[in-house]
Amino acid sequence: MKKGFASPISEEHARGQVTALLKGTFHRERPADAELVQYLSAEIAGSIWCQFGIGAFQWEAKHLRWFLRDGTAELSLEDRHTYYLTVERVSQALGKWERWEDGLASGPWAVPPAALVQPAKAQPAA
Repeated sequence: MKKGFASPISEEHARGQVTALLKGTFHRERPADAELVQYLSAEIAGSIWCQFGIGAFQWEAKHLRWFLRDGTAELSLEDRHTYYLTVERVSQALGKWERWEDGLASGPWAVPPAALVQPAKAQPAA
């Protein structure tokens, strides 16, 4: 196993692995957007490392699904969706999104919050 792909030895190491993985993927993004993705991916990596003791290169879809289901359960739908988009980005960087998409896209986190807003019914004219 290559040294860079080894299981992380700490939560910080797990966070560093995923941010290093994403570093070269921010070609046309605003710095603030890149920083948000880096921050959220590190949060995901830290949570998964604390729960399972593995890093991004050992992740399977079930680990990310656990995070989306349990790790974001207390968050708003908007925040859950933002984490979902970050999971998608990390999965793409790992080259696994096509295999994992169906399993990860089935949950409340996958629906953009704007799609959940129902238009108000028109009131009849008096």
